[in-house]
Amino acid sequence: MKNLAIGSVALVAMLGGPAAFAADMPARPLPPPVIVANWTGCYVGLFIGTASGKAKVDRYANPDGTNGGEDANYNLSGMLGGADAGCDYQVGAWVFGILGDWSVTNKDGQQIDVITKTGLGTPVIDQTHERWIATARARLGYAITDKWLWYVTGGGAWISAQQSKWVQGVPQLTGIGTNTLSGWTAGLGTEYMLGYGWSIKSEFLYVDVGSKQFFGPGANGTLVPSYPGQDVKIKDYIFTFGMNYRFGWVGGARY
Repeated sequence: MKNLAIGSVALVAMLGGPAAFAADMPARPLPPPVIVANWTGCYVGLFIGTASGKAKVDRYANPDGTNGGEDANYNLSGMLGGADAGCDYQVGAWVFGILGDWSVTNKDGQQIDVITKTGLGTPVIDQTHERWIATARARLGYAITDKWLWYVTGGGAWISAQQSKWVQGVPQLTGIGTNTLSGWTAGLGTEYMLGYGWSIKSEFLYVDVGSKQFFGPGANGTLVPSYPGQDVKIKDYIFTFGMNYRFGWVGGARY
C-alpha cells in the first residue's frame, strides 16, 4: 500500500512537471509582418527625359490671294526635365489617379526652304524651339504585384513654342514670335514602390497640340505688315524617368 502511494505521487509529478515548466516559459514572439504597399496618397516628384517630334509650317496665302509657296516639315529633338504632382486611390488591384507635370526643354529643329513668291529662289529658314511643356492628366493603373504598377494615362497638353523665320540677305524679313499651343496627350507607364513612400517610374507620352498662327496680322510676332503669317503644328514623343515621394503612404500588415 505504501509503495502504491509513492508510485502515484511520482506519476503525478512526472505528468505535471512539463506543463508547469511550459507555463513558466515566455510566450513565443510572432514573426514580423510583411508590409504590403498601397498606392493611395498624394505625391510630388522630379523627372528627366528625351523628346522628339515634328513641326509643320503652313504659310498663308499672299495678300493678293495667290499661294504663299511654303510648306515646311522638319524634325524636332532635345532634352527635358521637370516636376510632377498627383494623387491616387487604390481599390483592390486597380489604381485611379490624377496628375499634372511641367518641364523645361531645349527641343528644337529647323529647315531651309526656298520661297517661290518672288521667283528668285531666296533661301528662307524656319526654326521651332519649344521652351516648356505641361500636361494635366488622369491615369488608370493595375498593380500586378503589391509594389509594381502599370498604367495608361491621358488628358490635356500645352507647349510654349518660339518660332523664328529669316530670309537670307534680307534683314527686314526676319521675325521671332512666341505662342502657347494647346491640345491633348496619351501614353503609358510603369511605377515601382521602393518603400517608405518612395517610388521610381518610367513613362512614354504622345503629345499633339494642333496648330497656332505666328506672325502676320493679329498674331504674336511680325515680319512685315504685308506678311500673311503662318500656322505651326507640333507633335511630340516624350520618354521620361523619374522618382516620386508619396505623402500619406499607406502600408498594410500580412502574417
